[in-house]
Amino acid sequence: MPKLAPQKRWMTWIITCTIAFMAVCGDDARVFAQPGGDTAEPAATDSAEDPDTEEPEVETPTEPEPEPLPKLEEMEIPSAEVLLREPPVDWIVLKRDDAVIVVEPISPRPNTLRIKQEALDAKIKERQGIPNSGLEAYRKELEEARLLALRLPDQEDEADYLIELDKIKQIIHHEDLMLRRVDILTGEENFDLAYELLNIVRRNTPNWPGALERHNALLLAEADRKIADGDYQSALARTEEIYSRTPDYSGLPEKVGVIIDNLIRQALNEQEWRRARHFHRRLETMYSSYPDVATWTNRFAQMAEQQLSEAERERSSGNHLAALDHAEQAAAIWPATRNLRARYRTYADRYQRLHVGVLDLPSASDNTNVVQLPAERRADRLTRIRFFEVDHANDGSAHYNTRFCDRWEPLNLGREAVFELRESRQPWEAQPIVTAPQIAWQLAARIDPSSPSYNERFAGYVRSVDVTSPFSLSVNFSRVPIRTEALLSIPLIEASRTDVSTQVEEGTSPVSVVDVEKAAGGFHVAEQTADSVVYRRTIDEPDDLRLYHLAEIHERLYEDVDAAMQALMRGEVSMLVNAPPWHVALLREDEELLKSFFVEKSAVPITHVIQFNPASEAMKNREYRRALAYGVNREQILTDTVLQSESRELGRIVNGPFSSQSYANSALVQSRPYDPLSAISLTLAARKQLGGELPPLRMAVADETIVRAAALDLVDQWARFGITVEIVDVPEGPLVGVESEQVQWDLLYHTVRITEPITQLWPFLTLTGRAQVSDLDPFPDWLRQEIIELDLATDWRRALQLVSRLHLHLWGEVMIIPLWEVDEYLVYRKNVRGVPVSPVHPYEEIDRWVIESWFAEDLP
Repeated sequence: MPKLAPQKRWMTWIITCTIAFMAVCGDDARVFAQPGGDTAEPAATDSAEDPDTEEPEVETPTEPEPEPLPKLEEMEIPSAEVLLREPPVDWIVLKRDDAVIVVEPISPRPNTLRIKQEALDAKIKERQGIPNSGLEAYRKELEEARLLALRLPDQEDEADYLIELDKIKQIIHHEDLMLRRVDILTGEENFDLAYELLNIVRRNTPNWPGALERHNALLLAEADRKIADGDYQSALARTEEIYSRTPDYSGLPEKVGVIIDNLIRQALNEQEWRRARHFHRRLETMYSSYPDVATWTNRFAQMAEQQLSEAERERSSGNHLAALDHAEQAAAIWPATRNLRARYRTYADRYQRLHVGVLDLPSASDNTNVVQLPAERRADRLTRIRFFEVDHANDGSAHYNTRFCDRWEPLNLGREAVFELRESRQPWEAQPIVTAPQIAWQLAARIDPSSPSYNERFAGYVRSVDVTSPFSLSVNFSRVPIRTEALLSIPLIEASRTDVSTQVEEGTSPVSVVDVEKAAGGFHVAEQTADSVVYRRTIDEPDDLRLYHLAEIHERLYEDVDAAMQALMRGEVSMLVNAPPWHVALLREDEELLKSFFVEKSAVPITHVIQFNPASEAMKNREYRRALAYGVNREQILTDTVLQSESRELGRIVNGPFSSQSYANSALVQSRPYDPLSAISLTLAARKQLGGELPPLRMAVADETIVRAAALDLVDQWARFGITVEIVDVPEGPLVGVESEQVQWDLLYHTVRITEPITQLWPFLTLTGRAQVSDLDPFPDWLRQEIIELDLATDWRRALQLVSRLHLHLWGEVMIIPLWEVDEYLVYRKNVRGVPVSPVHPYEEIDRWVIESWFAEDLP
């Protein structure tokens, strides 16, 4: 298509356009004139005045030939640069020879000729009923209606020119020129520049004739480009935009069909069944009668039937896990499969699987330090079964239960405890039958100094273990423990990380123990990848039971809580653990969501705390520690970052490393306020004591989203007082007691759940996970003495006094910086049954849970 020359070129012939037009129009040149101009009469010559006088011949100058008006076919469409930067112009195309006059923008616009013609027709109809006295004025108005006023480019003081409407073939407005340039750019695949021009037209005049058609054509061309590049998602977005305005656009159904066909095939190749159904649904919504809709419907149904056939084959052979795999695939491929709900229940009830959305996964290697992430706490609860476990702690005190004993009782004023073990188990229970020799062997290993399992504190309490029968034993204490259950909260069952599923064989004597070291039970890690981990029962439930229980937990990792919540809504997972407080608040207010989900609060909140490295010279300075404590605006961080709410329903400021409801809290401890003046004074004092300069600190921070965000706020607040703190990862291996030239960290920010402070404070403070006297060496004498005195207490009332005193002194000497506690919540679908009210841990009593058959039936 021809291109327009620059505007300056036009000016060379615009000056003579009137003369040229007269030359072209001949006798009709009167139609192009300035209004109000009088025709100049030539001066009269009196030849009779002096007939004999000969006038000298005067040479008449020859006027230059006017440059003719260009024809439409000779005009070039202006470039995008001209259209965007130079003043707008319209083209008037005359009927004679398609000559073109370039003028300034004409009004009214668009459809100038139609509007003017309609006005002329209306004026002609006004002739009837006009009296003779008004005819002259009417004729003038009628004459004006027949004319179109125009102004030439760069015309300043001259009056407008007039041209009769019937001499004009068409008017190509500036906007039309832009649309024609859009056509050219579209053909050149210069989509960005085409959109720029098109947007100007549509922004200034949204309903300009042809703009919508150009937009659709541009989108379709862009979709073709995306298809060629293999970007079908973007191509579909372009076609859907066309569909939203012009559903019957020519060729659109076929184009959409091609795009969605490719998208479905891609999804099927990646086994993304939901995504495949999603695109099928989009095609059906747009063009339900399109042939591919029925084709893919039949294809999905056939694939689902194939999976169900495989599921039945696996079930018949006793492979219930594989049967459920096929049934879940059938439900994911096509939930509308005939009678799927009843058929699916057959497999889902026999082998029950729980899909859980999580934000972290346990490490594939054993973690040897005491900083446990939420995923490691969950894994510990699943893979280890302790002799005694905390059953609930709603009143601030831990209450214990054991699944191994029918009964137990203390004797001899607490210096002996007799345990009667269970001789049978229910098929659904995760623990095996454990005999007295097995337990005695493990307890004896803890009091044997030559054993790797030796525990100094345990050996200080237990003198001996006696087996009195295959299912009874007695433990003799050298000193009476404060709480026997707390002392015996040791793992008896520790599942392997390999698949060791076993069946309990009838007729096998529970006393016949081949391996007395560790009995198989609980849940074991069956599979682990970068984005998921699968826990399975170690002891399978036998066939022919009336009711089965949870057999497998599939934790799926999501990038953030929004993605995990979306998966919960879609039905990809049925449970979400450790939901952030702000999400919990929204969930609890959503009445529609609460119809399908339970939101269950944990009995014990998670406490955020900062501990000091006992080997750090800087942290041995009391003023430096106090400056850190007074320089933290805990309320602000809790409100803005942790809870993202001013409400304290889901989280609170704490003064100790345990729950605010714990019995260990001292009544004399008051919440330490944010005090900038004290922080400044203490910083100056610490600087003076440390040689005139505050050493920079390293803070090891647990890899949790909320903890990391809060740590950044802490660092910013300390920086205001001249305290430099660098965030580092928690080192692998032991945190203390390692010989090193340089201390790896000075502060440790992590989360803990302390349910029994009397027994848990010692291993918490030493950061070793054990209660060993040598671990107290780096601490001050008063702290060593108070910890040991608490551990030696034999009276509950005395123990409460000692732990309360220890809390007061820890707070006063700033041996730790307690931050806040945050309530944890479980969000789970109502088909998950058996979850206890206010559980201590997310997987409390997990072997009792029942997962009722359910799958997402809503089309995406």
